[in-house]
Amino acid sequence: MDYLIMLLSVQQARRIRVIENILVNKRTVATLFWGMRYQILPWLGYRRKVSRRQFDIVWQNLLDAGLITIVEQQAQLTARGEAQQRQFYSTHYQPRYQAAYLLMNVDQVIQRLLLATQVVSEYSYESRQYAPFSFNDDDLRAVKQWFTHQNKAQLVLTYKQELADFLATLTDEEADFMVSQFIGHEVAGEALTQLADRLAIDVETARLMQYDLFAGLAQYGLHLKGGALYQLIAPMSSLTPMSNSAAQTYTLFQQRLSIQQISRTRRLKIGTVREHLLEAAIFEGANFPYDWVLSSSQQTQLATRYGDEQIDHWQFQEQETDTADAFFYFRLYQIMRSFISSDDHTGTD
Repeated sequence: MDYLIMLLSVQQARRIRVIENILVNKRTVATLFWGMRYQILPWLGYRRKVSRRQFDIVWQNLLDAGLITIVEQQAQLTARGEAQQRQFYSTHYQPRYQAAYLLMNVDQVIQRLLLATQVVSEYSYESRQYAPFSFNDDDLRAVKQWFTHQNKAQLVLTYKQELADFLATLTDEEADFMVSQFIGHEVAGEALTQLADRLAIDVETARLMQYDLFAGLAQYGLHLKGGALYQLIAPMSSLTPMSNSAAQTYTLFQQRLSIQQISRTRRLKIGTVREHLLEAAIFEGANFPYDWVLSSSQQTQLATRYGDEQIDHWQFQEQETDTADAFFYFRLYQIMRSFISSDDHTGTD
């Protein structure tokens, strides 16, 4: 997991468990908040199946190599680590379709794109007897439903052309990398380990290329309204990176319902509604209507209380006069200051 060095900073100490939670898709408000502060939210869910033990081994390797320090479970690049990070950026594949990551489960997208490509290929040869690429029931059901609703007279040409148009936007190496994974009629796609060997790259780089390029293909497909790729990808995509429940809460909030009204309407606890609004603020950034929640006097009090200290270092200071929702206002103010003031957003390089 050499890519972990991309998620660290020489200027900002970062909680290693937050980084892990981002990668395995543990979406607590605290994780999302710090992921926003570290500017690593697009990596949410990138390695869903990696264990804590595997992460610990990587952290220890980075520590032993003198690339990071770890103090109170917070990792920070050393000067040597910063140099290694710069070298990594210059010698490894750099993702460029991260805008799509938060709007879909990219691992699921990869599986269904590979399966759909196989189905279309076999159909073009009028083949009915073949072993599907994926035996996952959800994937099989989704692709079967997609295939059933396609215009069979146009599907093969349309699907092939849409793929070709996207591949034309890539370098020759990237296009070859993608096409080599496709399974078709009497064609077995190459595994990532095989591709890594053939292209003389490490398996982790191959994994990142696959993740990013297939996300790019999905993003491209979503712009082809009504196309074959669009109909395959749209059911897996979202208009917002918020959770479904948080998005529902935010929709009501945008209609100017109060927190109490939302709680009653959705039959949710007040605390849950507040968490949803914090999540919305994290993803909406400067577009969130902070003034609807934080009055001018509250903002002034919070500014006085926390002063000019760097946002990452703020500690919630409970006062005797504070109400039960004081932490909610504190965290919302932190988010607001991260986006719509002159404060340093991330503390990164």
